[in-house]
Amino acid sequence: GVATVCCKLFSQVAPDVAIFGEKDYQQLVVLKQMVRDLNLPLTLIGARTKRANDGLALSSRNAYLSAAERQIAPALYAVLSEIGQDVSDGADIVTAVGNGRRKLLAAGFTAVDYIEVRDAETLAPVARQGEKSLRVLGAARLGTTRLIDNVAARK
Repeated sequence: GVATVCCKLFSQVAPDVAIFGEKDYQQLVVLKQMVRDLNLPLTLIGARTKRANDGLALSSRNAYLSAAERQIAPALYAVLSEIGQDVSDGADIVTAVGNGRRKLLAAGFTAVDYIEVRDAETLAPVARQGEKSLRVLGAARLGTTRLIDNVAARK
């Protein structure tokens, strides 16, 4: 859906450059692929995620968090960062992701929709760290608020 809307916008406005945040990393990757596939005369740039001092990705969704949930919310970034570091250090991806899921639930998240380690360029699943750049992607719920975040896994 977002690709269709953006393609129509790009066709009407004809920008030279479009900047999208890395916070919704999957969307950014899909749009980059669309630009390549359709040969759009456009440079698509990913902008780093802006974060609060405690690491929470800045988002309009944060306004829906209660004071108690806001205290828990930075755990998503912390856990994804830990998974990224563990995988970069050679840890088993399935084990690292399972540990991360347990940590989020123990921290007070009401549900973990997903935690995935994916190829950073294609979003294809990966079984282990290799030569490819990886991205740790996660979505989890605090009460009724669904938070998303991601981090690069270092080689």
